[in-house]
Amino acid sequence: MNEYEQKILKCIKNREKSAEQIAEQSGLKLNGVYSTLELLADKNAVKMRIDEEVSYEITEKGRECIENGFPEEIVLKKASENALINQLEGAERSVGVGMAIKKGWISIKNGRLQITNDGIKILKEGYELKDLLKSRNANDELIKRGLLAKKIVKRKYASITEVGLKMLSEMPSSKQALIDRLSKEVIIRGDWKAAEFKKYNVTVPGETPILGGKHILKRFMQKIREIFVEMGFEEMEGGLVESAFWNFDALFQPQDHPARELADTFYLSNPKRINIDDRKLAGRIKRIHEKRWGSKWSFKEAEKAVLRTHTTAVSARKLHSMTLPQGKFFSIGRVFRNEAIDYKHLAEFHQVEGILAWDKANFRNLLWILKEFYRRLGFEKIMFKPSYFPYTEPSLEAHAYFKEKNSWVEIGGAGIFRKEVCKPLFNHYPVLAWGLSLERPLMIMLGIDDIRAFYKNDIKMLSKINEGALEWLL
Repeated sequence: MNEYEQKILKCIKNREKSAEQIAEQSGLKLNGVYSTLELLADKNAVKMRIDEEVSYEITEKGRECIENGFPEEIVLKKASENALINQLEGAERSVGVGMAIKKGWISIKNGRLQITNDGIKILKEGYELKDLLKSRNANDELIKRGLLAKKIVKRKYASITEVGLKMLSEMPSSKQALIDRLSKEVIIRGDWKAAEFKKYNVTVPGETPILGGKHILKRFMQKIREIFVEMGFEEMEGGLVESAFWNFDALFQPQDHPARELADTFYLSNPKRINIDDRKLAGRIKRIHEKRWGSKWSFKEAEKAVLRTHTTAVSARKLHSMTLPQGKFFSIGRVFRNEAIDYKHLAEFHQVEGILAWDKANFRNLLWILKEFYRRLGFEKIMFKPSYFPYTEPSLEAHAYFKEKNSWVEIGGAGIFRKEVCKPLFNHYPVLAWGLSLERPLMIMLGIDDIRAFYKNDIKMLSKINEGALEWLL
């Protein structure tokens, strides 16, 4: 037996223990315990048992409810103040009103929220569901609403067998462990002189080396590229460094817009400025900004160098260069935004951009293109929500259902370019446009719950992601 086998058998000699308990008591690493237990099981020295432990975790949505209150709680408080229903917004209106009425807490009369006796009672005693959520007690309503998530942990237990006890009894009386690796320290200390060496089977095949291959994101990009080409689109490209003129001004984004601040945009110090070559175009942009936004437009602000915050700058350049009033184009590229990093946000990520210029294009065409694109990717649950962007009207957000997080995840924005964008650039209207996420849909398809997984320098993990990829990515 090697050192790991000896320590593990001694640890479980008197009673069954979990792999975690063995690692803690023996001082061995957990991965080493798992692999050694498998070897001992093959020798019939240990008997393995797997237990499933069920627990419940509060989701991000649930934590928001604990901190800010449930939507129906907020509605109840406003009902106690006899608030107007049109004063409610967001989840308060879409979820809270219906839940509060269903529970019998409120009624609505002449557009105002009216609190009931049951509602008054809840205000005095507190909301029981909130206490259940804090204590993480299993509750069907909390789980159904995505506030509590069920978590199953599989735990391995090992107990010693008669074979294992015999192996322990036959161990040499020497305190020296069986040496399975001749290290520098073993030679210097002279431990090898009185030690017993483990025998090696030289006929056993070694590990297969990890070979190079395409990154999962590259493979996904190729799939997206193939879909758009099949739909009749032509690929367009652009640089990572842009002037604020093409990144913001050409898209009718005002120069005092919050997204242009340092908090959201990476501004460069070298180069610090990028000259605007087309002064006629700049003049048209200047006039329309000052007319529509009612504020002074600055060449100095427009010439600032930035890392592009979206690939829509590529679309703006393409429209300005078009010789025909119609065309279908797409691009796939990196974009940069100065925002907090978490499981679904990065400061550097990829965007899938697309435009369709055609004088007969309409909003229904846009919805069909997006639905068809995601259908070809294999998505069934896609939802569109009204939204706002400075350069499109009407606008929408595309959301896909993320099973791992039990929630809908925003995967892109789209709309019809405003006339203030189209007319100065190439004097035609309308143009359908969209900017979609690359990483988020792939997370959903592969069951990955953290966007950072794609960028960690972990070959084994990336190989595992590649092995688990869908067949059409191969």
